[in-house]
Amino acid sequence: MCIQCYPVRLDERSQWNFMYLLSLEDEELIQYISTSPEHEAEHFLSDMRAAFQWLLLNNGNAPTNAHLHFIWEEAGGWRQTQPDRRQQLSTAGPMTVKGNGCVEDLAP
Repeated sequence: MCIQCYPVRLDERSQWNFMYLLSLEDEELIQYISTSPEHEAEHFLSDMRAAFQWLLLNNGNAPTNAHLHFIWEEAGGWRQTQPDRRQQLSTAGPMTVKGNGCVEDLAP
């Protein structure tokens, strides 16, 4: 399976919202962005801040060819694979590599 990535273009209001969220102290930020603040992992806020910063810094400039590739494994479920392995994966089962570089599952 392939998840295609598209450039993110934030409108002005969204940009201001992310900047506002980044300006908050941790105790306040977690109340805005979490549905269960008391159960979040230790790295939750740093991960969210990094994501907000990335969105602001790469607004409309993210690479459009950075697709995410996954394969289903009976024992462990979905597993992300490296893009350079997509041809190898396509010969492992009923899959094919599409023109855009994405693996397409041919199973019904």
